Amino acid sequence: LICNKKCERIKNLDFENLEIEEATSEAISITMRYTGEPLDDQSVPVANMPKIRNISIKNVTCKNAKRAYEIVGEKGYEIENIILEKDKIYHAKQDDSFIKTGYYCSNTARRTEKENPDGLRRSAIFLENKRNITIDGNGSTILVHGKMTPLLFDRCENITVENLIIDYFC
Repeated sequence: LICNKKCERIKNLDFENLEIEEATSEAISITMRYTGEPLDDQSVPVANMPKIRNISIKNVTCKNAKRAYEIVGEKGYEIENIILEKDKIYHAKQDDSFIKTGYYCSNTARRTEKENPDGLRRSAIFLENKRNITIDGNGSTILVHGKMTPLLFDRCENITVENLIIDYFC
């Protein structure tokens, strides 16, 4: 999907009943990083960047992918409403997680710079500089395998997570 100058919104993206044989990284990738490089805080916003709303992913399988899907926005560009498949169990494993540094959580192991000098955090869902997003788990479960922070939100506003269960695999 490529938007021309008049495209203001992309909405109601439904990915349903897909069987993907092989993907080099993510089975589904939705990104505003057209060049692959993140915008920094000093970047000038791109004119006519569309707002992305209502992303629904149901019954998508891939035999070989690093992640089932990745949704990447940029600061100042809106992505709203992500709806997960009803009653599904998502296995969040360390090897497939987002890896971020510079995060020190006071109530977890390796919480200090001495114990964890890089502030390394693994996360199943990572949001940065986002606002007005609802993640509707639709009764689904994120089953965490290993040491991981399941949800990591950095400099976000008005984030709602509903109908989502977080559990840990023992």
